Amino acid sequence: MNIENKKEIIKNLFEHQFNKDNFRRFVNDILNVKVLNRNESEKIYKVFKDYIESYHIISDYKDNEKNDILIITIKIKDDKDPIKARVKQREFVAKLLRERSKDAALVTFYNENNKNWRISFIRLNYEFTSKGIEEKITPAKRLSYVVGEGEASKTVREQFFTLANMEESVSLEQLEGLFALEKVTNEFFKEYKNKYLDIKEILIKDENFVSEALKHDIENPESFIEGFSKKLMGQIAFIYFLQKKGWIGIEIVPESLTFEEYNRIYERALDNEKEILNKVFFRKEKDLYILNKEELKKLDNKNESELLVGAFHNTEYFKDWGSGKKKFLRELFEKHKKEDENNEKTFFEDYLEPLFYNNFSEDRGEKQYSAEFNCRLPFLNGGLFDPYGDYNWKDTIFNLDDSLFSNDKNDGILDIFDRYNFTINENDNYETEVAVDPEMLGKVFENLLEVSDRKSKGAFYTPREIVRYMTNESIMNYLLSCLEEKGISKEDLEYLFNLGEFTKEYDEQIFEKDYLKDEEVLKKGIFGMPRNIIIYSKEIDELLKKVKIADPACGSGAFPLGILNEIVRARNILTFYINMMEVFKDKDEKNYWSRLDKKQKSRTPYKLKLYAIQNSLYGVDIEPSAIDITKLRLWLSILVDSTNNDVRPLPNLDFNFMIGNSLIDEFEGMKLFDESLLDDKVLEKKIKKSQKYVDMKLFISLEEKQQDILKEIFIKQSLFFNENDFNRKKELKNDIEELENNLIELTLNENGNHKKLEEIKKGRKERRKPYFLWKLEFAKVFKENGGFDIVIGNPPYIGEGKNKEVFLPVQNSSFGKKYYIGKMNFWYFFTSLGIELLNENGTLSYIAPGSWLTTDGGEKMRNHIMKKTIIKEFIDFGNYMIFENVLPKTMIFLLEKNINNIKTYVKYSKILNKSFLNLEEFLNKVEKKEYVYYNSILDRKNYKEGSIITFLNNINENIMNKMKTNKNIIYLGENEITQGIIPNPDIIGKRNITKISEKSIEEYGIKIGDPVFVVPKNYFNILTLEEKEVLKPLYETENVDRYYFNSKNNKELIYLTQEIKETSYPNIIKHLLKFKEIMEERRENIKGNRKFYNLHWPREEKNFKKGEKILSIRMCPEYPIFSLTEEEAYVMLTFNIIKTGRTNMKYLTGLLNSKLVAFWLKYMGKMKGDDYQIDKKPLMNIPIKIADEDLENKIIKLVEEIIELKKLNKDTQDLENQIDEMFYDLYELTEEEKGLVRNFNSK
Repeated sequence: MNIENKKEIIKNLFEHQFNKDNFRRFVNDILNVKVLNRNESEKIYKVFKDYIESYHIISDYKDNEKNDILIITIKIKDDKDPIKARVKQREFVAKLLRERSKDAALVTFYNENNKNWRISFIRLNYEFTSKGIEEKITPAKRLSYVVGEGEASKTVREQFFTLANMEESVSLEQLEGLFALEKVTNEFFKEYKNKYLDIKEILIKDENFVSEALKHDIENPESFIEGFSKKLMGQIAFIYFLQKKGWIGIEIVPESLTFEEYNRIYERALDNEKEILNKVFFRKEKDLYILNKEELKKLDNKNESELLVGAFHNTEYFKDWGSGKKKFLRELFEKHKKEDENNEKTFFEDYLEPLFYNNFSEDRGEKQYSAEFNCRLPFLNGGLFDPYGDYNWKDTIFNLDDSLFSNDKNDGILDIFDRYNFTINENDNYETEVAVDPEMLGKVFENLLEVSDRKSKGAFYTPREIVRYMTNESIMNYLLSCLEEKGISKEDLEYLFNLGEFTKEYDEQIFEKDYLKDEEVLKKGIFGMPRNIIIYSKEIDELLKKVKIADPACGSGAFPLGILNEIVRARNILTFYINMMEVFKDKDEKNYWSRLDKKQKSRTPYKLKLYAIQNSLYGVDIEPSAIDITKLRLWLSILVDSTNNDVRPLPNLDFNFMIGNSLIDEFEGMKLFDESLLDDKVLEKKIKKSQKYVDMKLFISLEEKQQDILKEIFIKQSLFFNENDFNRKKELKNDIEELENNLIELTLNENGNHKKLEEIKKGRKERRKPYFLWKLEFAKVFKENGGFDIVIGNPPYIGEGKNKEVFLPVQNSSFGKKYYIGKMNFWYFFTSLGIELLNENGTLSYIAPGSWLTTDGGEKMRNHIMKKTIIKEFIDFGNYMIFENVLPKTMIFLLEKNINNIKTYVKYSKILNKSFLNLEEFLNKVEKKEYVYYNSILDRKNYKEGSIITFLNNINENIMNKMKTNKNIIYLGENEITQGIIPNPDIIGKRNITKISEKSIEEYGIKIGDPVFVVPKNYFNILTLEEKEVLKPLYETENVDRYYFNSKNNKELIYLTQEIKETSYPNIIKHLLKFKEIMEERRENIKGNRKFYNLHWPREEKNFKKGEKILSIRMCPEYPIFSLTEEEAYVMLTFNIIKTGRTNMKYLTGLLNSKLVAFWLKYMGKMKGDDYQIDKKPLMNIPIKIADEDLENKIIKLVEEIIELKKLNKDTQDLENQIDEMFYDLYELTEEEKGLVRNFNSK
C-alpha cells in the first residue's frame, strides 16, 4: 500500500466518529499488527460496571524488544461521556494489563451516542502493594488524544503519519513517541510567539496606539504595547477554553419564528416582556416573524435584555450552559466577513472589543444574555476582559487588520488556534492529554516573558515534574511540622499526595459496597489509605485550608498553580475519609449517603479551589505582564473545575497577586510601614505606654488608629475578591489603596518624613512599582499567621558582573546592606527574603543554581541559612540540563525556619549521569546506578561563618575527618598561592570591541581575534632589546597535564607593569595604543592606578620566574590537574601558582594529584556541577600530611619517574596507583575506606 493511501486511512479514522472496522484496518495496515478474531467481552470488574459496557482485544503482540502490548477498544455506557472519567478509564486498562502481565496498551474509548472519542497509550510504570489490600494497585500513566467529528486533528494526524513509511510492527517506544506532548508544546509556542510579535510590530507602527500607550507609560510605551499584545493573545486563548466548555454562543432568541410559535411565546410572556418582543420582532409575512437585529442591538445589556430572554425561559429555545458553540470565534469571524463585506467594520474594533468590554466584563443579569451578540455569554469579571491599562477603547482606533486573525495563508491567530485541540482537563503526572491545556498555555506564557524579538527563545520554564515534586515536598513538610505529635509519617503523607486518588477509589469500594451494602465486617488494616491519614483526615484538611503560601518571583504562576492543584486534590480525597470517620463516630451509617451528598456539595473542587486562591495563595513579580499571566492561569484553573452549575464571575485577584520589587520595602531609605502593628505583644506595650499620656475617653492612640485602619483594609479586601460590579470594584480598590496610604502617612509623620508622601503616592500608582511592602500588602497573613507557611519558587538567576544596575537598588537598601556581598548571584537575595517572610517552622523551597554552597559570593546566604534554618532536603542535578537555555549545575533545596535544632539529617540526592532522561524516576528515588541518595548529617554547631556547606554520607564523613584530624597536618597559606595574571584584554573579543570607536576600528583595521597583551611568538618585526625583555613565555591549559609540564609554547605576554618607563618601549606602546579605549575603561585605570599600557593585574613577577612551582588549573572538568615545573612560566587567570618551602614540591605534586585529594576536593572543595573549581580557598583547605623522610623519598622518586615517562608519552597509571596507595596508608584509611576512594570516579 502506498504512503498516500495509508495517510488516508489515518485521516479517515481520526476525523470521524469511532468506527471499529476502520480501527481494525488501521491496526493491520498502519501499525502492521495482526488483528485477532476474538469476541467482545462484557465481563467487567464490578467497580467499573456502571461506566464500562464492554471491551474488545483487537491485537495482542510482542514488539522487537519483547514488550507485551495489547490493542483494545472499550465501549463506554451510552449515558456516559467517553471523554470524561479519566481515572476510571485508566485504572480499568491498568487492571487488564496487570492481570495479563502486559507492559502497555493502545486503547480507544467510545460509545454510539458520542461523535468524539479518545485514543490512549497506557503503560505500567511501577507497582506498589497497598497496606491491607492483597491485590496490587498500579498507577498507570496514560497519554491521550481526543478525536472525532469537529475536533482539531492536525497534531494526531501528523504524529501518526510518521508510521506511513514503516513496514515492521510498531514498537512500545514508537507508540509512546506518537503521544509526545513536548513536540506540540514547541510548535504551539513558536506559532503563538510569532502572532504575539505580529501584533506588537503592527501596534508599534500605529500612531493612534502609540499615542494611547504614551498616556499610560510615557517612559517606555513599548512596554505597554507588549503588555497589550500579550493580554490580547491570552484573551483569545481563554475564549478557546470557554468554547470547549460550551459556555459561549448559547442561542436563545431565534432569528425567525412562525406565526404560531411567536404567538405561543407572546401569550405566555409578562406585560413588560411583551413590550420588548414587540420592539425586536416584526411580522414579515403571514406566517413569519423576523428578529430585527438593529432594534435588538439598541436594547440595554441588562434590564431589557433580561426581559427579552425571560420570554423564552422554560421553552425549547432556552439552552443551558454547556450547550454553546464549540467554534464561536470562527463563526463570528465568518459572519463578519459575510455581513460586513461592503462596510469598514473590522473584526477587532467591531466584534472583539465589544465582546470583551461590553459583555465578558459586564454583568447582564441572571440569564447573562447579550442582545449585542444574540446569545448567552458568561460575565467573567476579574479584570481579564477589562481594557488593558484602562485604555480608551471606544475612542481609540487601532490598525489590527482582519488578516491578523484569519487569512488565505492560513496563519492568522484563529487559523492557528483552530488547528490545535484545546482541553479543559489539566494534565498531571499520570494523565496527559496531547492538546493545549491550561498548564501548556502557562508554559507558553512563561516563555513569552523574555521574548523581545523573533530570535528570542524565551524564559526557562520549570518542568512539571519538578513543580509537582517541590509543591508536594513543601506541603508535606508544612503538615509534618504541624502534626509532629500525631505520629503521622512522611510515608503516610506521600501516600495521600501521590497515590490518594487511586487508593480512595478502592477504599470507597470497600466501605460503600462491601461494608454498607453487603454488610461485610471491616477487618483491621483493610483500607488502602494509611490509618493515620484516615484518623487525622479532618486535622490535615484544616491545615490545608489555612496554609499561607507565597512566591516572591512568581513569573507565570507555575508554583502557585502547582500548589493549588495539590491542595485541592488532597482536600477532595479527604472528603470521603472525613465523612466516613464522622459516620463511624456518630454511628450513623444509615445516613451515610445523605451526609456524603451534603459534604460533597459544600466541598466541590470548584469551591475548594476558589477558597484556596482567596485565602492561601500570594505572589509578587516586578514584571506587570507576569502578574497578568499568573492571574490568567488562575482564572483558567477555576474554569477547569467549574461545572455548568458554576458559571459564575471570576474572582478579583489584585490583592493576592501584585506588581512590585519584592526585594525593596522602603523609599529612599525610609520605612513606610510600622511593622510593630503586626505583633500583638509589641503593640500592647505601645498602646499601654501611649495611654499614660492621653485621656482614653477623649482620644484614641496612634497605634489604635492604625489598628482600626488595618481591620478596615482586611474587610474591604475580602469584599473586593468577589465583587462583580465594575464601579463598586473600582471604589473598593481605591478605598484599600487610600487606607494603605493613610497608614504610610501616619508612619511618615511619626518619623518626620511626611514631605515625601505625595512622591510615594505617585510611585504606588505606577504600574511598575519600585518597591513592595510585604507586611502592609499582605498584613493579614503576618498579623494572623506570623508570616507565610511556605515560600516557594524559581527566583531570577543573575550574576553581578554584567548586571550591576540590577543589583544597585537592592544593594543600597536596608535589606541589601544586610545580605549583599560581592560576586553574589541575585537569587541569593530571594533566599534571605524567603527566610524573613516565613513564620517559625515555615518551609522555603527554591530551584536555582547550586554553586552557593561553596562560592565566595554565597557566603552571606550560607550564614543566613545556617543561622535561621535547617536544610531538610538537597537535590543536586549535577550536569543534567533542567533548563534548555541555562547552564547546568541546578539544585533544589527545602529549608525549614528553625533556630532550635542543632543537628539535622539532610536528604541528599544527586544525578551522576548527565545523559540520564527520566526526571520523574530520579525524583521518586528509584535506585539506579545513575543516581545516588543518602542522609547526610549537618551540625550547625560545627559551622563557622563563611564556611562551605557539604553533604557527606557516613563513610565519606569519616574519611574527611581522618584527613583533617591526622597528625603532622599543614595547610597552604595565602602567600603560598598566587592567582594568574589578568591582562584585560588578552585579545579583541565580541564584548570589548564595542568599546572601540568606529574611527579607530577603521583607522587600525581592528577585528575580533586581534592580539592585545597576548601575542603570537615573533609577532613584532622590530623590537628594542628592552622590549624583547618584557615579552614573556605564556602557557595555557594545553601545556599542562597531571605532573607534567610541556614547555613548548607559541604565545607571549607583554608584561608591562606600573614600574616601567613608557619611552623605553616605543614599538609595543604603539601596538597597545590602538586599543587604548578599552584599557582606559578598566577599573584601576578609572581610579588612576594604571596607564593604558600596563597589565591590569600583573601579580608578583617572582612567582612566574624560573624555580620550582606547581601550576594548578582552576576549572577541571574531569579531574584536578597539578603540574610541576622549574621553567619560567607566565600564566593567566585560568591558573593558580603554588610555591612553598615547607614541604618538598615533588612530594606535594604527588599528593595533590592523588585520588585521595581528588576525593577531598569533590566533597569539600568547590564544584560547579561535576566540574572542579579549584580556587584559592579550596587549595588552602586541603590537609597536607607531612610524611617521614623514607616515605617522602619514595613518593618523590615515583613523581620523578612519572614526569620522565610522560615526556615520552608513556602510560603512568601503575605508578600513580602506587602513590595513591601510599597516601591511603599515610592518612590511615581502613580497607573499606580505601575501596571507596579507589572506586571513586573523579570524573
